[in-house]
Amino acid sequence: MIVVNGRLLREHTIGVSRYTNEVVNRFRNKARIIKPRGLAKKGKGIIWEQLILPRKISQKDLLWSPANTGPIYVKNQVITIHDVIPLDHPEWFNLRFASWYRFLLPRLSKRARKIITISQYSKERIIQLLNVPDEKVAIIPEGVGDNFKPIPEINAQKVLTKYGVRLPFLLVVGSIEPRKNLSRLFNAWENVHLQFPDLELVVIGVQARSARNSTMTSIPDSVHLLGYVQDAELPSIYSAALALVFPSLYEGFGLPILEAMACGTPVIASNTTSLPEVVGEAGLLFNPYDIDDISHSIERIIQERELREKLIRRGLQRVKDFSWDLTANKIWQVLNQARDEISHQ
Repeated sequence: MIVVNGRLLREHTIGVSRYTNEVVNRFRNKARIIKPRGLAKKGKGIIWEQLILPRKISQKDLLWSPANTGPIYVKNQVITIHDVIPLDHPEWFNLRFASWYRFLLPRLSKRARKIITISQYSKERIIQLLNVPDEKVAIIPEGVGDNFKPIPEINAQKVLTKYGVRLPFLLVVGSIEPRKNLSRLFNAWENVHLQFPDLELVVIGVQARSARNSTMTSIPDSVHLLGYVQDAELPSIYSAALALVFPSLYEGFGLPILEAMACGTPVIASNTTSLPEVVGEAGLLFNPYDIDDISHSIERIIQERELREKLIRRGLQRVKDFSWDLTANKIWQVLNQARDEISHQ
C-alpha cells in the first residue's frame, strides 16, 4: 500500500502544507494517510515522525513524505525535497532548525528510493549538496488551483473592505523571514512612494517559525501588513492588485507567482534561484540585491500600461502548463513505480 506521511497536513495551507493538501486531496482514497493526533508541534512532530510513524506501516508499504522531512529508518520511502535552503543558508534559520536539517537531509536522501523536487534549480542543489545520483531525483513542478482566476473588481471589493485595502496597490505574498528580502523591498518602495504617493504596498504573510527574526528595521507607513489570508480570499486580492512584487533571495519554486498569473495579475520577481524558470517570459525580473533595480522595476510596472497588459496575457497563457491535477498524477506515477520495485524484490 502507498502511505502518506501526513505530519504537515494543515488547515492553514501555506508553503509545503499547501502542496501536501492539494496533492493528497487528488489521490481520492488510493493512499492511506497517517497523521498525528492533534497538531504535533515543534519537537513533538519530529518524535512522532521518527519513532511512531514507522510502527504504523508495514515493511512492504511505500511511504511518501511530501514536506522535506521523513523517518530516517524507513527505507521504502519517496521523499519530496522542495529545497535545500537550510543547507545553503543556515544563517537564515534558528540554530535548532538548521542543525536538524543538516543532520536529517543527507541521511534521508541516501536511504529514500526516490526524491521528488519541484524545480530544476532545486534538483541541481540536491545533487550537489546531498551527493545523490541524477536519476534518483524527479522534477515535478507545483500547480495552481482552479479557484485562482480573475475576479471582477466589484466582486473583490468585499474582501478588500474586510482587510482595509485601498486601490491602487501592489502586492507581496510570502512568509515574513530574512530570505524574503522585505528590508530591501521596503527601501526601494520608499523611493517609489515619493513619486506615487497614492499607492500602497500590501503584504500577505506571517512570521515563519523556523526563521531567525526578520532583519526589517522599520516598516514604511505606506506598507499594509495583512498577516494570514484564507485561500478563498486570496484570488480577490491578487486580482485587484496592480502587480505582484516577489523579491525573494531564494525559492525552491515560488508558488505565489503562478497564483498571481492565474488571477490576471502581472508579476515582477527576483532573477535568482528557481524564479526565472517559474516566471519564464511572463514576468519582469530584477536583481533582488540592488535596491535601485527593484525601484526601477516597480516604477516600470506602475507607469507602463502596455507592459502590464503584455505580462497579463503571457501569465494567463503560462499557467495553463501548471495544475495540481497534473502534479498529483505525476507524483502518483513515481509512487507506483517505486511500489512496483518493492513488490518485485
